[in-house]
This record gives sequence, structure tokens and C-alpha cells, in this order.
Amino acid sequence: SGGRVLAVTGVGPSLKDALASSYRGVSKLSFVNDDGAKLMHHRTDIAKGAVRRKLKIGVLGSTRGTALLPVMEACESGALHAEIVAVVSNRSKAPILDKGRSLGPTVATKFVSAKGLSREEYDAECTSVLVGAGVEYVLLV
Repeated sequence: SGGRVLAVTGVGPSLKDALASSYRGVSKLSFVNDDGAKLMHHRTDIAKGAVRRKLKIGVLGSTRGTALLPVMEACESGALHAEIVAVVSNRSKAPILDKGRSLGPTVATKFVSAKGLSREEYDAECTSVLVGAGVEYVLLV
């Protein structure tokens, strides 16, 4: 009938592994008509874009950024398929901002002062930086 007949889900330690598990499951399926002709078609593009592109991480912190170092190293080595695209702090001299700047000029690194702002205004300012950088995941340090 042209509709979806079956969904296959795979599980794995990463999205790439789960995707491979799903397609292994699909390869074990077969639908045929009375004459033995194959009647099955399956998509091969599911999650491909998500597997290829790096996740965009934004960081909110007011510390030295020591906890950020393993994330930076994992991004650099490829162990974490992601990139840090923004670092925001409420402290102008926070070393975490220096760590953000060390990642290069494409990383949005910004001090956002809470002075004179309501909580909502402060949150909106931080959110604006993160959204402007295309952040998909926020890491709180």
C-alpha cells in the first residue's frame, strides 16, 4: 500500500552505533509476493545528517574552566563529535573566557553582567548569545 509497515530501532553506545544496529536489523527482513518478488524498500538516509555534523555546545560558567578542559580535548581529538561554539560568563575576568577565546575567533566568548538586570533580562542576554552562536546543547560549568 506504500505506507510504513514496520519500524526498526537499534541501540548502541553512540548514535552511529545505534544507526548501524538498526540497519543490521533491517537487512534481516524480507517481504516478498507470491511469485517471490521482493516488495520491500527501506530508507537509507535516516539520521545521516545527525551523524555527520558536529553538535554545537555552548558553555555557561564563572570558574577557571578546569572542568571544561576534558570536553575541549574530546572535541579536539574527535572522541566527542562536537564543537564548542560559545562561552558565556557572569565574571569578566573568569579564566573560562580565556579558554573559550583559545578555541579561536569563531567561538562567541562573552561576559554578561547581571548588574542592573532582572533575572529574566539576564537570562535573555545569555540566551541571545547562545542562540546567536547556534548552540544546540548547553554545558553548565
